[in-house]
Amino acid sequence: MNYINPPVLCNLRHRTFLSIPDNKSKIVNLLLTNPNKPDITPEESEIKVYLKKGGFLIKDFMNEIDLLKMKFNIERASTKTLSISISPTLNCNFRCVYCFERHKKENMNESVRDSLIKFIERESTTICYLGVNWFGGEPLLKYKFINGLSRNFIEICENKNIRYEASMSTNGYLLSKERYERLVEDCLIGHFQITIDGDRETHDKRRPLCTGEGTFEKILENLKDIASSKVKAKITIRINVDKDNGDSCVRVLNVLDKEGLKDLVDFYFYPVNTLGNVNPCIAAKCFTGREYLKKFLPHFRNFVYSGFKTTEYYMLRKGFCETISPWSWSFAPDGRIYKCTNDLGNKDESIGYLDQSGKIKWNYNLVKWLTFNPFEDEGCIRCKYLPICMGGCPYRRFRLSNNFSCEKECPEFEESIAKLYSLYSFQLSRNKIMKIPED
Repeated sequence: MNYINPPVLCNLRHRTFLSIPDNKSKIVNLLLTNPNKPDITPEESEIKVYLKKGGFLIKDFMNEIDLLKMKFNIERASTKTLSISISPTLNCNFRCVYCFERHKKENMNESVRDSLIKFIERESTTICYLGVNWFGGEPLLKYKFINGLSRNFIEICENKNIRYEASMSTNGYLLSKERYERLVEDCLIGHFQITIDGDRETHDKRRPLCTGEGTFEKILENLKDIASSKVKAKITIRINVDKDNGDSCVRVLNVLDKEGLKDLVDFYFYPVNTLGNVNPCIAAKCFTGREYLKKFLPHFRNFVYSGFKTTEYYMLRKGFCETISPWSWSFAPDGRIYKCTNDLGNKDESIGYLDQSGKIKWNYNLVKWLTFNPFEDEGCIRCKYLPICMGGCPYRRFRLSNNFSCEKECPEFEESIAKLYSLYSFQLSRNKIMKIPED
């Protein structure tokens, strides 16, 4: 990577970095191009150890594509984990400007709830882990429902010695300190994602109540109350960004800092796009991947160095999207099932439904998800970014179909990886960053 100095080698399969002093770069290049050279010097031998340790040199008989395939097949076929998203309602108390949700007053009834319980009971005979994400609509509109169903899931997992974890994606307006504590202690929710789209003025324009009133102050008040609680859970602030709020979304972090919330939350910026349940009229306001990286990566440096925690490691993610596995499902209030939450409520994209006995009755829509395979794409096979991309977002590929283009849809991986390394190197684990010693 030539964007930082001294230069750094990055191994995307192992997620390792090797910093190379300028006076060693020629030796490194020599060993990478001719690893089996005879008459190796002591200095070359020492550097070769680092290259092997970081996975930059491998045995002659090894094929890294085959290793990736093996890992892909093992993880995809695993029957030991189950990850589900449950939307107890499609209704929402917000009317966000970019959201094209259907806002149906559709709530999960007792029949679907009972089918979900039976589904988990069936799956509990084979799984070791159950992960539940409460989604919507706004899930906290069904707070009591979530509380009750969580207790059912937890009881099943305790009886079968299954590890249980839960999370929630919420707008934060109804997340009072009391509810937060009950959700963490009684429902075992360990992670909340809350969306704030800028300072008060900008956020209230973009994410008002359905009555038109602002929401920023209430969310901030809830966060300050939660900060005083002895009950702890991870809270992530998601900041949806487009060309309308690019500067304001930075100011919100200054507000959180001023209010003493820096240690309570981590954050990430998420570029609004025109796929999924997003209002199509905002297309002209969306950043391209390159525009987004250019504008927002510099901000990460400032906020991370000032003490904010960030989850902006997605560019170095490991593995594939769980939507293409047979152990990940998204349940709508009516019992219909989807693979991706972007399709939630779009009945034409449902992959099936849950019957009264807790069995999934799937349809042909499921086939494209469970047959998606980046190793059948020649472009993916040849791409050096395959270990962190794994074919990209399946949903985007399906929606764009023949119009999908890696060059168009994906940001500049090399530049972004280099910049992320320089920004977060002090946060990455020591065994992932190695340095060839200088003379």
